Amino acid sequence: MKLVKRDYKVDDMLLREVNGELVYILFVMFLSDKVCQSIKKLGQFARLSLYHVLMLLVTIAYLDIEQPFNPFG
Repeated sequence: MKLVKRDYKVDDMLLREVNGELVYILFVMFLSDKVCQSIKKLGQFARLSLYHVLMLLVTIAYLDIEQPFNPFG
């Protein structure tokens, strides 16, 4: 704990303060970071801008809502 206080000038978080909500927030942050990295790499390799990637995802989601897949119909 002294190392964290010395290097970062803040108190260390005690283990009893770690709860499900904190774990969920950190998990969402981790996934968001990984998705952003993937989109950046896709944009670099395919020379697509983030806008085009997002518009493709929105279009796919819209088509899925308008005409959902019905395997029994």
